[in-house]
Amino acid sequence: MKAVGARIPRYDGVAHVTGRTVYVDDVRIQGTLWAKALRSPHHHAGITKLDTRPASELKGVHAVITHEDVPLNVYGHLSALGIPADEPLLAEDAVRYKGQPIALVAADDEETAARAVDAIEIEFEERPALLDVRKAFDPDAPRIHQWGNWYTHFEDEMDRRQIRKGDIDAAFAQADTIVQGVYRPAAIEHAPLETQVCQVVPEANGRLTIYSCTQALYFSMGVVAAHLGV
Repeated sequence: MKAVGARIPRYDGVAHVTGRTVYVDDVRIQGTLWAKALRSPHHHAGITKLDTRPASELKGVHAVITHEDVPLNVYGHLSALGIPADEPLLAEDAVRYKGQPIALVAADDEETAARAVDAIEIEFEERPALLDVRKAFDPDAPRIHQWGNWYTHFEDEMDRRQIRKGDIDAAFAQADTIVQGVYRPAAIEHAPLETQVCQVVPEANGRLTIYSCTQALYFSMGVVAAHLGV
């Protein structure tokens, strides 16, 4: 309990402010390939054309990957919590949110990888988007997923948890004032200084060493193993 109410220096604070902290982008390994993703510019659209040959033909490009190249193209980063995987790692016939990855390229350097992404020929058929979670309950709302807009995992009130302690009704009966309200907090997104990135090193024994800015190593290990079939 010595830390409660005390000013405890950060053990990594000096390294951060003096620039000595090593981030993933600081790690340089000979032979490293740079990867970049082609992402959706639309909130909701069908993919009517996807031609990766122009990117594959660029000098310095080693691979262009689509959903057809992924052994397991279904993703769910909360599967360890019992929530089923429901999202393709790489979009197949449609995109369902702006920024969804569609294809990946691996090249000798970052600039070549970026040019390869731009060289991929892709066409979309835009579809109505759904940007308000409350409107998803409208019977006439645009259908985003094949199962509809109501996630089947949250049926039977699995999306709510009630906590009751003591005699709630008696407490309300004795209260001088009762304040009721509906609160809709915005989604919370962490904002680390380092953007999301990882570096993968194939080892001689067949294993992969992954340098990543993740906080949950077991999530990353499980996802990589599942998608690569290792």
